[in-house]
Amino acid sequence: MTRSKQRFAAVAFTFEAGLGLVAILIGRGMGVDPLPLMRLSQPTAEFATSALWGIAAALPLLLGLVILDRQPNLLADFKQRVTTIVLPMFTGLSVVEIAAISAAAGFGEEMLFRGLVQGGLQTWLDQPLGSEIAIAIAAVAFGLCHWLNATYAVLATGVGIYFGVLFVMTGDLIPPMIAHGLYDFVAILYLTRMPGRPKTPAENLPERKLP
Repeated sequence: MTRSKQRFAAVAFTFEAGLGLVAILIGRGMGVDPLPLMRLSQPTAEFATSALWGIAAALPLLLGLVILDRQPNLLADFKQRVTTIVLPMFTGLSVVEIAAISAAAGFGEEMLFRGLVQGGLQTWLDQPLGSEIAIAIAAVAFGLCHWLNATYAVLATGVGIYFGVLFVMTGDLIPPMIAHGLYDFVAILYLTRMPGRPKTPAENLPERKLP
């Protein structure tokens, strides 16, 4: 593995995990600490149930990924952005590194968007639609922060709504964290290592080198 790849893996892990730590610090300063929303002190059986919720919630997203990937003419511009910008960053990383980055993304991004933003807004918005408004705002912020093009942002916003509803349904950040991290991990492995999957023309281009 090249040194640039090792550096990328370290930076990506640190950045994603750092989002969660920043969210905790900001939340505590604002009186809406998101860390207790993980419910780490719950009994083992309940924790296992939360984990199963997360695993189950990742499956429809992964199925959607495979279906979309098998339709070469569907959302072609979106796929080109992914294959030319996102995938080259992860190609060549070890499974352990991909797993670490994915887990950090699940923790950091969910702690920030579902824990701090959505959880904080649910606390402050004392009205009948407070929960729905919190889900929508957190999801839009999530989508905008994943902007590669408009299609990518819209799809990310939809995923953000999905994770937000999962958080409300379970009352626990662990399910969306696991669903997010597991989806990222399997999706990256599928897109970079799955033999026989259909490739777009962009995937036949030379790999982009990191600086």
